[in-house]
Amino acid sequence: MADEATVNCSLQIRSSTGTLQYRSNPTAFLADVAGNKGPVPGAVTVPTTGVNVDLSGLTYKGLCRVMNLELETATTYVMLGVYDGTNFFPLMELLPGETYVFRLYRYFGAEYAGTGTNADADNLRLMSVGGTSVVTVEAFER
Repeated sequence: MADEATVNCSLQIRSSTGTLQYRSNPTAFLADVAGNKGPVPGAVTVPTTGVNVDLSGLTYKGLCRVMNLELETATTYVMLGVYDGTNFFPLMELLPGETYVFRLYRYFGAEYAGTGTNADADNLRLMSVGGTSVVTVEAFER
């Protein structure tokens, strides 16, 4: 099968001074979704100490949507990144009410021979800053 998913994404910037005007194009694309699992895991409570996102329900990771459900506290945000069991490597920030769609790397969490890593070493991790937050994580098989 092909083109089961439509991903809409656009960015428009109009600075208050008028010096920066930008509009992305195209604003949508079609993507293949061969698997039938998802969305997982759903709502995740995110403490300031961080929490790993359970993607064990997916054999082959694919499209993922994340949304910070915090709407009331402008000082609270969530970092999304990779945790190797010791270190957290933030990759993106979710401000209150923000949502993003991205594709997880097809081998995310896989074991690489000779590197000393294992399937449990690399985790998608969320960490809240400024207080506990709730984030919706909806991941699908590719």
